[in-house]
Amino acid sequence: MASGPTIAVRCDPPTDADLLAAARRLAADLDLALHLPGAAADCDFLLTVTPARLELRQIAGDPATRGGRAVYVDLLKVDATSAAGRTARQPLAKAIGKKHQGDRLTTVIDATAGYGEDAWLLARLGYDVLGIERNPAVAALLRDGVSRAADRHPKAAGRLRVICGNAWNVNDFERSQRPDVVYLDPMFPALPGVGRKAAESKRMRILRQLVGDDTDASQLFDWAMRTATRRVVVKRPLKAPPLTDLRTAATHKGKAVRWDVYLPLSRRT
Repeated sequence: MASGPTIAVRCDPPTDADLLAAARRLAADLDLALHLPGAAADCDFLLTVTPARLELRQIAGDPATRGGRAVYVDLLKVDATSAAGRTARQPLAKAIGKKHQGDRLTTVIDATAGYGEDAWLLARLGYDVLGIERNPAVAALLRDGVSRAADRHPKAAGRLRVICGNAWNVNDFERSQRPDVVYLDPMFPALPGVGRKAAESKRMRILRQLVGDDTDASQLFDWAMRTATRRVVVKRPLKAPPLTDLRTAATHKGKAVRWDVYLPLSRRT
């Protein structure tokens, strides 16, 4: 994967000793430079510790996203309770399948967690979710979002763990038990006849700058098929071709996207 934009960590306000200490810890944890008060910011993004939340502020690079409102994760905005929200997201739950396997919760690895909306929704619905995000800054934003959402929804937050790394090293990070479901939502380049929304949001444009297009999506899919015990679910634009030539076990459609379901290798005869 090509190197992405440069990121440094700072606090705001810069004179707050507690925030500065938190910024130092975060910079050390993520192996990023610490932007000290009064110094010139020689980077594209500032991962900023504030009294309210962790924010990502773009100060250089793409003029379409530079400046303006900061990006942060607010999982409380994910609609998991209203009739409209449940109906809109029903295909995702159908694609993942039942919430229990005997006396335990169904385990799901979201291998491309991003800002975590789908992972959080699944945790709210009662699944045991491990979100994996390989970009350290995005993973930090998601962890912060889960931490703040835990004040309102502690049970759901307890069902969602977030780690930073590459999905096919997951066993080295967290668990030896294989998950029931692996969920993939790769970042794709524009596809002929499909394209991206002309009005793609700023936060999604910034996510695309940070993580790039998932050119290794086929490799990730192969890993998922070896790892999941019950199914692999791939989120795709509604009109996009399938990620693979393998036959799907089912497809669940929404208004703009669909979820293709595959049986992993252990279940194929």
